[in-house]
Amino acid sequence: ACASALGISNNDHVVIYDQSGAYMASSRAWWMFRTFGHRNVYVLEGGLYSWIARGFRTVEGAPETPEPTKFQSSLRPELVVTRNDLMENLQSKTITVVDARPEERFHGIAPEPRPGMRAGHIPSAYNLPYADVLDGRSHFFKVGEALEKTFETHGLSKEKRLAISCGSGVTACTVALALFKARGQEAAIYDGSWAEWGDELSGTPVEVSA
Repeated sequence: ACASALGISNNDHVVIYDQSGAYMASSRAWWMFRTFGHRNVYVLEGGLYSWIARGFRTVEGAPETPEPTKFQSSLRPELVVTRNDLMENLQSKTITVVDARPEERFHGIAPEPRPGMRAGHIPSAYNLPYADVLDGRSHFFKVGEALEKTFETHGLSKEKRLAISCGSGVTACTVALALFKARGQEAAIYDGSWAEWGDELSGTPVEVSA
C-alpha cells in the first residue's frame, strides 16, 4: 500500500538514498523492497551527502503528488530470520550469525542505549560493526580486496547461509548491502535484532566476552 501510494510499480527502477551517507535508512529500505519481491532496486553511493559534495543539482519544495499505482508484493522468506530460527540454530549451526553493532556493545563492555536490554551477544555470533564496511572519508563502501578482506577477517563465509543482526534491524542491512554489492551474496536479516533478543524478559541465551 505504501509503495502504491508513492506511485511505484513493479516495473520501476528504484534508487534509494538517505541524508547522511551512512547507508542506514537507505540500506534498510533496499532490503525491504527486495524482501517483498522487488529486485530492481539500488542505493545511491554516498547518499545525499556525496551528491551535494560533488556539486550535483538539488531542488527545494514538496515533490509533485504521484499517480497511485498497484504495487504487488511477494515475500521472499529466505531474506528474514526470526528469534525461533536462531534459537534452533544454536543446536543446528546451519546459519552463520553476524552482529553489526559496535564492538564494545557486542562484547558487553558498553551498555545498550535502550532501557531493559542485557549486554552481550547471541551465542556463537561473529561481530562485524557496520562502519567497518565503509570508507569513512568518502562515504562510499570499501571496494574490492579491502571489502573482501573485511568479510574474511570477521568470519563471513561465501558458502554458509548468513543472518545479520544489529540493535534494531537497520544497520544490519548496511552489511547485507555490502555483501550483495561485493559478492552478490544474499543475507537474511534478523528483524527483531538485539531489541528483541537482548530484552531482559526474552529468556534467550546471551554471551558476554571475557
